Amino acid sequence: MIFPSSSLRFSSLPKQVSAATFTRQKQQAKLQLLQDHDSDRTWVSLEDTRICLLCGSEFNGTQIRIRARNGRPIFECPETACKGSLPHFVYAGNPLLSDASWSDWMKSSGAQAHET
Repeated sequence: MIFPSSSLRFSSLPKQVSAATFTRQKQQAKLQLLQDHDSDRTWVSLEDTRICLLCGSEFNGTQIRIRARNGRPIFECPETACKGSLPHFVYAGNPLLSDASWSDWMKSSGAQAHET
């Protein structure tokens, strides 16, 4: 995972940092990136689950791949063959049983939800 230059900097870390501290800081930075860049969904923790509309895989925030392009983060589906990105990651749940999931699926697919 690659973070943009504005996030976690190795030079800002103390000289002796434990692996647990480094991992925690890395996870906090990843969660912050998801919260800052996903304007359609709320990320409370990296354990929040999503489903990729393109490949159908279910995953959590820890599994999302992040890399930088032109100084901006690019969020990628954990499935290596999938081209899914942040707009394709919808709330997990059955869209036929949950109003929130239905609305999220419809918005992400570009369709208009109809009131019944």
